[in-house]
Amino acid sequence: MTKKKTYTPMPEVPQALREKFLTVMAVQSGAMTVSDGARKLGMSRNQFQSMMHKAMAGMIEAMTPKSPGRPARPEKEAKLRVESEKLRRENDKLKAQVGSTHQMLELVADIFNRRIDRVMSGRESKPKAKKTSPNDDAEDDLRALEDFRFRHRLRALIAAALVGVGASTARRWRVRKRAGLPLRFAHAPRRRQMPAPEVVAAIDADVRALSGLIGADALRAAHHVSRRQAADVKRATLTAMERERIARADRVHVTAPGVVRGMDGMHVMTLGGARWLLLFGDASVAYRTSAATTERYDSPAVAAAIDEDFTRNGAPLVFRIDRASAQRTPQVSDVLARHRVVVLHGPARHPQFYGQQERQNRDHRAWLAAHPTPAPDALGALAHRMLRALNERWPQRRLGFRTPAQAWNARLDVDPVRDSFHSEVQDLQSNYRRRDVPDDLAQRLAIEKALTQRGWLRREAGGWC
Repeated sequence: MTKKKTYTPMPEVPQALREKFLTVMAVQSGAMTVSDGARKLGMSRNQFQSMMHKAMAGMIEAMTPKSPGRPARPEKEAKLRVESEKLRRENDKLKAQVGSTHQMLELVADIFNRRIDRVMSGRESKPKAKKTSPNDDAEDDLRALEDFRFRHRLRALIAAALVGVGASTARRWRVRKRAGLPLRFAHAPRRRQMPAPEVVAAIDADVRALSGLIGADALRAAHHVSRRQAADVKRATLTAMERERIARADRVHVTAPGVVRGMDGMHVMTLGGARWLLLFGDASVAYRTSAATTERYDSPAVAAAIDEDFTRNGAPLVFRIDRASAQRTPQVSDVLARHRVVVLHGPARHPQFYGQQERQNRDHRAWLAAHPTPAPDALGALAHRMLRALNERWPQRRLGFRTPAQAWNARLDVDPVRDSFHSEVQDLQSNYRRRDVPDDLAQRLAIEKALTQRGWLRREAGGWC
């Protein structure tokens, strides 16, 4: 099955419409006024504006997020599919019955033909003579055995036809009867009937109130439905809850490389025991700037790794780190203050805030798992190979099929705006504090607003994780 393409190529503009197209584009870009565009095309201003508004409506419709999942089939098409499936099953049943009847007629015709052959040859009218040789006995026994088999098959087909089942079903019943098992029809899977709407609503309310923790057995006992019905309603409710959660979430895009950088620690097993990798990565283009190795995940190791990364790759404006105790120390704060970098901490007990770094760590673990367990002194060289491979050999769709290294080379020079950005964040943080916003939340909101005002952060409705 080929993957459905999501790319739509640029439409070809017919020659007859080229002048209208270029005029509309000129008006949209501001190179021409609406009145001049309408006058050039010989149209009224209202007619020209209506044409532009229809084009903009189509563009807005294309950008509007669509509901997840496959589009539902029309009700008429769904009914036709159900009716077609029903007719197909009935047709298969009729084919099986016709096949059994045809087989039965063939057996009857074969028996009568054998009977006629015997009469015509005179063997039936002659009295039984005394057998003279062992070959005659064998021939008679073989003929009797064949007659028995034909008659036995004929009886089985007639019995199956009388009760309206196929020969295979009759054989299966015979085997189950000999084994002392109850006889059953092998029904095709049937669509289960849903409970009454008020029962479905009550089950839905229980699942939502308990956040999906309640099981199907408890729902069955509480609402007097079958376990399968309870499981079906619970599954549908959980799907709806997940879609509602995704619709409420926001996608956060850092639009420029070099502005926001993150760091996270990841333990790695070596031949000498567990070691730590302190991995740094850009928040916009997923470029891994460095990977420091350390035996202990403590404040001196974190401070040294941050200082080395900022010195080698340039300091960002915002540094995103979690709330690990090794990263919230005076030693780390002094390094960040010396480089004039603003710290961005996520909400407490909310690891989803660092989802980008966690997804990158999943790639790191997968890459390391494909290589032999390294010695402690060889972990640094292996991490350097990993960063070069992920940065320079992985073209990504969201980067226009450029590698992260190619996108990173086009990063901004943020040093000229570092002081003004730092002052802006402090002013916004003071404003939030005057509104009785907690210090931690005030700092996070101030950073997000400062980045948004400069066009370096964009929020989009509808999350993906």
